[in-house]
Parts: sequence; C-alpha cells; structure tokens
Amino acid sequence: MVKLKIPDIMPDITDEDAINHIFRYLKKNRQVQDFLINKLIESVLEENKPPNLEIQSGYLQPISYDTVTGSEAFYDAAWHLCSRNILRPYPVNEHDELKYPVNFSGKFVVTQYGRTWLEKFDQNNCTPSEYGRFSQLFNDRVHLFGAGYNSRSQEAIKCYRSQSYLACCVMCGSAYESILLALAIKKKGNEDEILRMYNASKGRSRVENDLIGQKNQFIQKEFTRYTDLLKYWRDDASHGAVSSIQEEEAYTSLILLLRFVLFAEKNWTELTSP
Repeated sequence: MVKLKIPDIMPDITDEDAINHIFRYLKKNRQVQDFLINKLIESVLEENKPPNLEIQSGYLQPISYDTVTGSEAFYDAAWHLCSRNILRPYPVNEHDELKYPVNFSGKFVVTQYGRTWLEKFDQNNCTPSEYGRFSQLFNDRVHLFGAGYNSRSQEAIKCYRSQSYLACCVMCGSAYESILLALAIKKKGNEDEILRMYNASKGRSRVENDLIGQKNQFIQKEFTRYTDLLKYWRDDASHGAVSSIQEEEAYTSLILLLRFVLFAEKNWTELTSP
C-alpha cells in the first residue's frame, strides 16, 4: 500500500495556500453543508497526487491518505475563516468525528454570510485573503513608488486582515496619493514644487491635472477608472460622518489599488514624460 501525505506533495504549504484549497473545495462542492478537514485534505491529496503513484515495481498498489501529518496549515486556515465569519465550527456528535487529532475541532460549515462572500468574490484569481501574495505584489514595486507607498499599501493589507475596513480604505487612498506624488515628481523633476502644489488647496486634483491633463484619452480614462473610487472611499472613510463602508468596499479598494499599481508600472514612461 502507498501512503500519501501533505509533505510529500506540498512541503512548504502555508495557511494562505490552505485557504485557497478550502475555497476551491467549497466552490467545487457547493452542495456541501458541512465538511471535515480530513476529508478536504484527502480531496486535495487526491487531486495533486503524482502521476502513476500507485504503480510500484510494475504492480498497482492501493493508496492510503495520511490526513494528519502536516495538516496544521489547514486547521489554521479554517479557524482564520471562522474569525472572518465565512466558516463556523459545526457540532460533532458521531463517534468517529470525536477522534483526536483526525477530526476533533475539525468540522466546519459555511455561514450564510460565507456563501454570499464566496459567490461575490470567486471570480478573482488573487484575493486579499492571500495576504502574503498581495503584500509581495505591492512590495515588488517599491523601487518605483517609494517608501511612503510601501508603508501605506502594507498597512492597508493589515487593516483588511484585522477587519478594520474604514482604515483599509484610508490606507488604500493614501497609497494611491503616494503613487501620484512619485509619478508627478518624476515627471516634473522638482519635488519641492510638487509638494507645494499638493499641500495647497485642492492639491490632489491639481497634481493629478499636472500629471495627466495633457495625456491622451486612453491614459486619462484608465487612470480615473482605477482611482475615482479609491479617492471617494478614502475621503468617505476619513471623515467624521457615519460611513456605510464595509468589507466589500475595502476589498474593492485593495483590488483597485493593485490594478492601479500595475497600470502605473506598465505606463511609467508615458506618465512621467513631459
């Protein structure tokens, strides 16, 4: 018999990887009301097993699945999703479900909110739940946009993870403004002049106009496509009035910020040319 375990095929699995495996499992098995982590791990092992693993010395061998060894990331991921109200623990009452460590504290159900969340966000390949991946995508552009951008973009991810959605929107908007300043300073070649313009009345709009006011229609349209909502939610979140900003707005702010970062990187030469 061939025994397959997580370290054999995923030696460096993280809780973020495990979150993605849970999402894929739930999307594939939408009819599932509750699930055990060990069954989910078994499914992941089956999907990712090496080809012809069961053939040993020319003979077909049955496969057994070790769902305990290296399973910590899956349990961490599930309990993190509980803190997000996407999953919740499900009562166990069958004798086999009380076995430790195979199933104990390992049965979960998708909440009503969780089902809505999965339906709404399953079209994205990279979600803010992948904190390390998002963080790295932002961090990879620090050489273009500077330390101010980097600290604010990283802070936005931390705020989203801690469910501080107002603060997340503020940090996303602030990261955008750091990018705006980096582009404008590079174009103008005079940091003091740009900062004086930015700190004056309606400074952000004036810097934007100086940056893209004379650019072609495509650049102007794409620029505002990514930044209008970033600015709106940043201003709404930072004011003292009651705000309706929740997770959806914070999520969208992070996605828009990432797309703007990629747009600015791709069009760096065009945006910073006189």
